[in-house]
Amino acid sequence: MATCPGSDRPPRPNSRNDFHIAILCAIPLEADAVDAVFDFHWDDDRLSFNKTPGDPNAYSTGVIGRHNVVLSHMPGIGVASAASVASACKTSFPNISLGLVVGICGVVPGSGDEERVLGDIIISEGVVQYDFGRQIDGHFERKSTLLDSFGRPPADVRAVLAKLRGLRGREQLEKRTASHLSMLQQRPKLCAVYPGKAHDRLFEPEYKHQDDGNTCDELGCDGHFVTRHRLLAHLADPSPTVHFGLIASGNSVMRSGRDRDRVAKKEDVIAFEMEGAGAWDSFPCVVLKGACDYADNHKNKLWQRYAAAAAAACTKGFLQEWVPTEILVPYPENEGFVQRVSHLRTLTSQLGFGTNVAKSRSRVALYGLGGVGYTFIARDCKIPGYDDPNADTLSLVRTWLERTYRGRWLMVIDNADDTELFFQTLQQDNTHPSAPAIGAGQLGRFVPMCPHGSVLITSRNKQTASRLAPGKPPIGVGSMTDMEALQLVRVATGDDELLIETTTPLAARLEHIPLALAQATAFIEENSTTIDDYIQLLDESDEGLIDRLSEPFEAFGGGSDTPHAVTATWIISFEQIEKQHAFASSVLSMVSLLDRQSIPESFLKDYYVLARPAQPTEGSDLAAVAKALGTLQAFSFISKGKDKTVDMHRLVQLVTRKWLVMRGKMGHFAQGALEVVSNAFPYGGFENRDLCLQYLPHANAVLATKNKKEGDAELKMASLLHKMSGMSLFQGHWDIAEKYLDEAVDTRQLVLGEEHPDTLSSMTNLASTYSSQGRWTEAESLQVQVMETRQRVLGEEHPDALISKANLASTYWNQGRWTEAESLELQVMETTQRVLGEEHPDNFQSPSFHSLRYPTVTAWQGCIAPRLWWR
Repeated sequence: MATCPGSDRPPRPNSRNDFHIAILCAIPLEADAVDAVFDFHWDDDRLSFNKTPGDPNAYSTGVIGRHNVVLSHMPGIGVASAASVASACKTSFPNISLGLVVGICGVVPGSGDEERVLGDIIISEGVVQYDFGRQIDGHFERKSTLLDSFGRPPADVRAVLAKLRGLRGREQLEKRTASHLSMLQQRPKLCAVYPGKAHDRLFEPEYKHQDDGNTCDELGCDGHFVTRHRLLAHLADPSPTVHFGLIASGNSVMRSGRDRDRVAKKEDVIAFEMEGAGAWDSFPCVVLKGACDYADNHKNKLWQRYAAAAAAACTKGFLQEWVPTEILVPYPENEGFVQRVSHLRTLTSQLGFGTNVAKSRSRVALYGLGGVGYTFIARDCKIPGYDDPNADTLSLVRTWLERTYRGRWLMVIDNADDTELFFQTLQQDNTHPSAPAIGAGQLGRFVPMCPHGSVLITSRNKQTASRLAPGKPPIGVGSMTDMEALQLVRVATGDDELLIETTTPLAARLEHIPLALAQATAFIEENSTTIDDYIQLLDESDEGLIDRLSEPFEAFGGGSDTPHAVTATWIISFEQIEKQHAFASSVLSMVSLLDRQSIPESFLKDYYVLARPAQPTEGSDLAAVAKALGTLQAFSFISKGKDKTVDMHRLVQLVTRKWLVMRGKMGHFAQGALEVVSNAFPYGGFENRDLCLQYLPHANAVLATKNKKEGDAELKMASLLHKMSGMSLFQGHWDIAEKYLDEAVDTRQLVLGEEHPDTLSSMTNLASTYSSQGRWTEAESLQVQVMETRQRVLGEEHPDALISKANLASTYWNQGRWTEAESLELQVMETTQRVLGEEHPDNFQSPSFHSLRYPTVTAWQGCIAPRLWWR
């Protein structure tokens, strides 16, 4: 609907995103009063703004003054109900910047200049949840730690409250309230008439009401009244007075004069109500309520409608003073922005917008997977001297912002990733600190620091963020939750009907990374496809996933030169790491070719030794590895795992591999990863089975790398396969062991030759897998070949030759060839006795044991087979 000429009424909102004020009312008579102060109802246009799926709230939309307002009708009273309603309201109306909890309350009477009577209005300066705590040894102890307490309102709310508390501000607010209340009283159905001073009775706290089912008039309550000076008979009926202070909010109705005074004294509160604590965490909030009773057990409903009307009238007067905060930003608003509620709460708290200002910090940093120029600030803020071509703009802006009379300000330094840009290192040349020119490491000294200003740093590098905002660890911005991902996709696609069941599989495949989700929704919109179709594209292969992540897309609200594709964004960080910390870059490249989970830190130490062939100084390997890990963790490319391991994002792993291919370095780092794993992997058996199982995913990963292996790499691969076969043999996985050993034998024969000990060792193990599967002919063929080669190369009396002969005897025995088996074993026994002596512990078999096992050749069939020997 178009705005009439000369009217101050805002135009009809285009969507729910254009509503910035929310009002919550717990009972219908409160909502009736608020609805009556609307200047215009958008609902009358018969064009509903709807709400997000799953939002159970009922809303009325309209205009109060110059503000588009949404009124939320709560289904019931209480903190829990308010919390649920406020949270759902925030999902349907995501740009709410101020919430007003409007209605009725019980008031603490006060005295003197702070005398409060029924019909007065209470405006919150803060909320105390007085019944949230624990019962200990007969007394109640409220939880009052920082994490359990509500923060104070943000600066813009505090500023308006400060103005209204002043003499002129309060006088003007009370005049407007009286005027608006007079208009409401002309509507008979609201029943907003003043009940009369005779019905405003305050009893001594000790005087109890005898029966909750009847009124004081019905019971004849005749206790001693407390004198109220504003209610003296010779004075006119009082108009509502506005009071500012803390409000007690809880889950139960306060109906005790003594408890009221006790809590009021302890918590310094001036009223009691039941909804403010629930709404406080959802958006910046002000509780604005009319006093309908004195929070004792003499309360009744006579004053409720008048108090609700007074609160609604004051709400309209309050909104006449409310002007949304304006900020200077060189970019248009990002319409696809989705709030990360927990991070915003921590951020505003540390900046002093949600906690005591004495505990606020002048610098706060955000870091995670991943500015405004000073010249722009100087020009648009008309800083004196900004137009002087010889001016030192950096010093000019810093000095101007640090002056006290500038008032509160917030500066955002975006993408502060390069530590060397802000701080000097030992390698950089020493630039004179007073020089106006910016050299490497100079920018940090121009970041202002003062009590009245705040600097928010965003960075992909935790180390840079920590140095720019010292004092507390920077706030880590990690992956999105499923609900946050749903909101992002809804905003990006404009489809408010999307269900979380639809978006969660997409978010899971993209590891809940916001930029990847934004890129996915851009592709979906541009190509008119569906989320399910896009997921199928991702599932085709890792290459397909990388192709999707590499496609550029337009992101609203950023600079045109800013890379938006996930791969382009991360590759900038990769190149920065490579420039400033070469070994960290090498570690990132190498571990990207391992399995992405539970990567042992010992692998990195081994890799350092491989990468630095020169003799390292004592302790230098540990320091280098620690520094490399710190750098990669600072950029959120890896994270700490359990038991001295690290993990890597799957998407980071894939993008790193793409980066290696682009630079032609995949082969180099693939060989390094193979060598590290091959050297570390033990020959599998009972004693080291746990270590083998831990290393097995990494062994499979390096073997799966599609990269041609030559020379040493081939031998490292064969060695790793041979060791892995030992674990498979121990587990009884004969088919897997055979696959490993087939490749190991072929490689070693090709590179080392058929007579090399390593080749023969693999052949021996391969024969054992044949035997274990009952493939005696194949086992015999290999064992004969190994035995004859060892006898020829090493001699018939060499232990390895004797073991080969014993293994062949075992195969003969299993084939029922008893005579041949006995002949070979007798040869082995006689040779070991002759060479080592009959009592030597390594003797293959003593004669007495042999005679016990095999008394005659014909008796072999019922005896245990000889042991199978292999290396």
